[in-house]
Amino acid sequence: MTQPKYQILIVEDNATDRELITRILMQMDPHYLVTSVGTAQLAYTAIAQKKPDLLILDIYLPHQNGFSFLQKLRDNGYEDLPVLLVSTFLGTDDRLKGFQMGVMDFINKPIVTEELKARVTLQVRLKKTIDDQLWALQKTNEGIKLLYKELEVKNQELKQLNQMKDEFVSNVSHELRTPLTIIRESINQITDGLFGDVNEKQSQYLNKSLINVDRLSNIINDLLDIATLERGKLKLQKERVNIIDLADDVVVNFALPAQKKGLTIKHITSQNPIDIFADKEKLLQVMTNLVGNACKFTERGDVVVEIIDSGNQVEMHVKDSGIGIANEDIPRLFSKFEQIGRQSGAGPKGTGLGLSIAKGIIEAHDGQIIVKSQPGQGSEFIVNLPKGLENNSKEKTE
Repeated sequence: MTQPKYQILIVEDNATDRELITRILMQMDPHYLVTSVGTAQLAYTAIAQKKPDLLILDIYLPHQNGFSFLQKLRDNGYEDLPVLLVSTFLGTDDRLKGFQMGVMDFINKPIVTEELKARVTLQVRLKKTIDDQLWALQKTNEGIKLLYKELEVKNQELKQLNQMKDEFVSNVSHELRTPLTIIRESINQITDGLFGDVNEKQSQYLNKSLINVDRLSNIINDLLDIATLERGKLKLQKERVNIIDLADDVVVNFALPAQKKGLTIKHITSQNPIDIFADKEKLLQVMTNLVGNACKFTERGDVVVEIIDSGNQVEMHVKDSGIGIANEDIPRLFSKFEQIGRQSGAGPKGTGLGLSIAKGIIEAHDGQIIVKSQPGQGSEFIVNLPKGLENNSKEKTE
């Protein structure tokens, strides 16, 4: 790599001093490209043609002193031009004024060769350091821009892959529904004796098959739901819903399974209806998931469903006395495919999609779901839902 030339302009009206400074600098380094002029006007022309890397300026020039010349340079966009001021006598006021105008250093006359070399060398090193930093910054910026472009390409690829994954899951899930329905119906016909008598052992195996077919159907439904939510294509069929009746239905559905486990399940609410404008089937899905989880992870005690009217909002609390959830697991609770189990080790597990789907449904209703829990002290899921009746055009007209 060829070392660049270092441009130095000398502005000195004394021909002897001008020649002396020029000779010293040219002997210092062959890469110094030295130009010298004797007046301010010639200096303007030289700077306009080629901005130097260093200006060595005599304070006393014919027709214009060095300070006024320097001020004119600063006013015309040369604020960053390094300057060494030269004078026979540099008083404190001159130095202070020079520093205020951005002068880098001063040189006294008569010129001392070693002093001139030292001060110019210092400026050259400073200029090189600045140039290196600017070059490094430029390369860093170029690298960052390149990384951003690569990241953008990767993000687009990930979006396409994610879209392909969603479409694949959706298509496969839809295709599996029909054969599963046929399988289930066939097993039901056999257990009902339509094709002959079924002994007790055969009936046990057929019932196990039905249970697993239903489990597989639930997994497929979860996959379809999560794919719909991720694509932002969840369609809500909103209507006026009495959330009290909805909670009653869920509690009744879980009463027998809870009783078999020795649990008490109860519904606490006012006797008055609490209406909201929502998708009835989707809310039923959320309630069923929350109450089902509460029963699943509670070995003794009770499960309580409470509905509270909070003016423009409705609160639904599902509280259990189960094994609870560790604090470090709570942030991951609503993530896809998380099977926390509310404890370490083996235990009841599902697809890990139920709570993620429930959260998506609640947020689609402009609501919020939160959890409070401690290991060994049970859990409480709280759903806040806007009633939304003021946005129902039918309600307004009626």
